[in-house]
Amino acid sequence: MLKRNCVFNIKVLMSRRHEDTDEELVEVYLEDSKITKRFCGLTAPIKQVVLELGIVMFDHVKQNAHDTNVKEWKERIIQMKADHAREREGLQQRLDDSEDKYSAFTQQSQKRTELAISTVEGAIKKQYLAEIDSHRSAAAAAERRYTALLEKHEALHTQLDSTFALRMAEQMGTHVARITELEDRLERHRKEYDDRISALTLRAENSTIKGQDGEVFMQTQLNMMFPKWEIEDTHSLPGRGDFILKHGDSCVMIENKNYSKNVQKSEVDKFYRDLDNAANNDIQCALMVSLTTGICCKDDFEFEMRNGKPIMFLHKVRDNMSCVALAMKFLELVVKQGDSLNLKDAEVLSGFKNLASTIKRNFTKQRARLDKFHAEQLEALAAQETSVTSLYGLVGSKY
Repeated sequence: MLKRNCVFNIKVLMSRRHEDTDEELVEVYLEDSKITKRFCGLTAPIKQVVLELGIVMFDHVKQNAHDTNVKEWKERIIQMKADHAREREGLQQRLDDSEDKYSAFTQQSQKRTELAISTVEGAIKKQYLAEIDSHRSAAAAAERRYTALLEKHEALHTQLDSTFALRMAEQMGTHVARITELEDRLERHRKEYDDRISALTLRAENSTIKGQDGEVFMQTQLNMMFPKWEIEDTHSLPGRGDFILKHGDSCVMIENKNYSKNVQKSEVDKFYRDLDNAANNDIQCALMVSLTTGICCKDDFEFEMRNGKPIMFLHKVRDNMSCVALAMKFLELVVKQGDSLNLKDAEVLSGFKNLASTIKRNFTKQRARLDKFHAEQLEALAAQETSVTSLYGLVGSKY
């Protein structure tokens, strides 16, 4: 029977080329054996290397043997195969013996492990049982101590309850008396506080009282700021402002206002009238001061001339009384330099500004009155026309 052949491809330089690549291939047939099967299982590059090595070795052997000892080489190869087979059998026998020994050792190790585990389990179980008994004894002793302490605590608690009840009753009586006394004091203080609040509320709502408070405050502040000046309270004198301050040749009138809203235009006009009054010719300059609010139509620190007298308007001076001292110094300097300063234009400008405001306000009033008159006349004309239409309707004529 012919042996099966194994087909493989080898790169060679021939005229035929492979369909998919540019490399030239050739087919070679070999006998089917372990070596050829192993050779067929290699990759193409490894096959090339094996062929090259085989040819080199073949050439080397051929060169050394001179083609005379081929039979001897075959015998040597046969001998080597036999030696290899014997060695392989010996190693297989040793492997079998080792496996038998390993099996026996495994069985013995398993038996020893089971014995050790059983021994350790017994020892641990015995140890745990001893510890459990010890803990049970300790728990029983603790339970006895707890029972004794609980009984002692209950007895002490009963004694303390009785003592605490007695002391509580005593403290309760003392505290009740103290609370009654404090409630009486609180009621008296509350009544006093309510009376004071009522008085303050009445004082805040009463403009006369509020004005008096403002005058007292201003007089106190003026006395502190100008200790060398003579301060006269003139709020009860008509047309003399609230205070007249004199020092040497200087005479200053101060109009003080303590309103909750801005000082009205009417108060400013009254201030002007007081300055225009011939009875106040001794006054050289004047201040109009608002303690907590502004002054209508006037800026803070606004300067004017009235009948040759410099005047200023100050806003919200209660929290900044230094503004009054600063304004007084400024007015005093203006009065002293009056001969060298030309303030006629300033007076004309101030008068023109005030008159312009009055004229503008009068124009507004006249315009409102004319608009109202126009609307009323249109309404009267419409009613008249309706009446005439009704009269024509009574006689059956068209209007």
